[in-house]
Amino acid sequence: MNVSIAKEIAQRVVRLAELAATFTAVYGKNYHMTAESPARAWEQYQEIMAEQAHIAGLLDIDALGTAHSRYGEWWKRHDVMDSAIVNELAIEVFNLIGRCAYMETNGARTNSALVVERSIAGILHPATRQTALENASNLIRKAV
Repeated sequence: MNVSIAKEIAQRVVRLAELAATFTAVYGKNYHMTAESPARAWEQYQEIMAEQAHIAGLLDIDALGTAHSRYGEWWKRHDVMDSAIVNELAIEVFNLIGRCAYMETNGARTNSALVVERSIAGILHPATRQTALENASNLIRKAV
């Protein structure tokens, strides 16, 4: 992980914040997705999941495989990531940027960024982590 990638993750979290707030504004807090949900709700849900998958794809594969859920498994309580969870994600991402900047400046080789990446991965929906792992695996197969 480096500062550039960490900043890209932060930009994705900004987009995720917008998507989650928009979804909640339209459908309310704790909305449950059903077969009868409007098509637009499903489109927004897919956008939120896709953004999480993109963030997961920027994390170290080891972090995805050893994700640590510090904030609880929100997906067991809610169908859609809400703004409170996005805020926790943002805090972790800013922590990651700081750690990466420190490591790059001092040439440090530690696992401190990986620890934060595991926390970030633990906030993301497990299906999005799995998508990122599968995409990485497919890229590795194609490269060989």
